[in-house]
Amino acid sequence: MKYKFFKLIHIAAVALWLGPSTGGYFMIMASHLNNEAAIEMWLRKEYIFLIYFESASFLIIVLSGLGMIRSTNWEILKAQWLRIKLSIIIFSIVPLVFSQIYLYEMVVKRAFMAGIGVEEAIYLYDGFSKTAFLVLFIAIPSVFALAVFKPGKN
Repeated sequence: MKYKFFKLIHIAAVALWLGPSTGGYFMIMASHLNNEAAIEMWLRKEYIFLIYFESASFLIIVLSGLGMIRSTNWEILKAQWLRIKLSIIIFSIVPLVFSQIYLYEMVVKRAFMAGIGVEEAIYLYDGFSKTAFLVLFIAIPSVFALAVFKPGKN
């Protein structure tokens, strides 16, 4: 019963992690492509809230994942599919999450607050976002496939 509860929380947190900030960034890109500079700048300033929301959701993903593992008395860690899934998460997704928090909090947000280096900060963040998109484009479907199909499980 505990496992299913943690799994429900885990799946909901994944949706909250992926949805809002991805949609927000698409809105930023749409305003950029439509040459709506004032709207784009407003969205970029407000995007920090979505980064915080995304980070909190990722923390819930981690905690609920640990809850699922603990509810099986650590037995589930014997499953190869889970060890592969955790490796993908630890070595590709976690570094991106921390990099995003750092870049937006320490570079973009500070540039907006100071009014200096805004274009450079946006250029840096957008470059990071393109790289992150490519990594996540491979990592997320792989993690989902492992979680759903559990290869090697009898």
